[in-house]
Amino acid sequence: MQLVSRLLTQAQQGLSRSHIGAKNQQIGKIADRVFNIQRAIAAMECRYIESKLSLLTSIGNHL
Repeated sequence: MQLVSRLLTQAQQGLSRSHIGAKNQQIGKIADRVFNIQRAIAAMECRYIESKLSLLTSIGNHL
C-alpha cells in the first residue's frame, strides 16, 4: 500500500512539474511576442521622429 501511495505521489509531482514547464514555455512565448511588439513600436517611433527631423531640416534650409 505504501508503494502505491508513493508511486501516486511521484506521478502527481511529475505532472505538476510538467505543467509548470508548459506554463513557463507559454510565458516565454508571450514575452517574446511582447518584446517583438515593443521593438516594432520603437522602430515606428524612430521612423516618425526621423521624418519630422527631415521636414524641419528642409524647412530650415528654405528660410
